[in-house]
Amino acid sequence: MIAQTAALTLALSILAFLAGRATGTEASQEGEPREAGFPLATPGKFHRLLDPLQGTFTVEATFYVPDASPVSETGKMTNSWVLGGLVLKQAYEGGFMGVPLEGLGFLAYNDREGVYQSVWMDSMSNQISFETSGSISKDGQTLTFRGSEFNPVDGGEVPFLDVTVFEGKNKHTFTRSYVDDEGNKTPGMRIVYTRE
Repeated sequence: MIAQTAALTLALSILAFLAGRATGTEASQEGEPREAGFPLATPGKFHRLLDPLQGTFTVEATFYVPDASPVSETGKMTNSWVLGGLVLKQAYEGGFMGVPLEGLGFLAYNDREGVYQSVWMDSMSNQISFETSGSISKDGQTLTFRGSEFNPVDGGEVPFLDVTVFEGKNKHTFTRSYVDDEGNKTPGMRIVYTRE
C-alpha cells in the first residue's frame, strides 16, 4: 500500500509538472517568472541575496569562554550553491579550542514559509549540532537567525541568536550570542570571513 501511495504521488507530481509546462509560467512571490508545476524548485531573489556568501573565505574566529580569555582560531570556509542553486553548502576546515574541526552546513530559503533555514554539523559531535531559521533585513545586509544547541553542562538546550552582517561582496562577519530567559545576551563567538 505504501508503494502504491508513493507511485500515485509521483504520478500526480509529474502530471502537475506537465500541465504547468503546457500553460507556461507563473509569477513567484518576488515577481520573477517561475516554471508552473514546480514553483518552489526555482531560486528566487531571496536566494540571490546570499550570493555574497558564495566562494572561499579565510576565517578568523574568536570564541568567548566563561571565566577565561577569548580563544582565537583560523580556518577556511568554502560555500557553493548545490541542488540547482536552491541550497548553499558550507564546508569548513580549521580548529575549535585548539582541536582540528571539520564542519558542514546547508543554508536555504523556504519560499513557502518565507524564512531562511539552516542546519550545521561538525566533527565535534555525532549529532546534528543545530538547526536555525531566520530572516534578512530589508536592505539585504543583515541575516538574523535563532536556534538552540545542546548544553553539556546541564544536558538541556541553550538558545542563541546568530547575526551575519555583509560588508561588501568580499567580507562578512558572523556573531553568536547566547540568550537567557530574561533576554540577556552573552557573547559566544565572532567570526570574520574574508574572500581569498
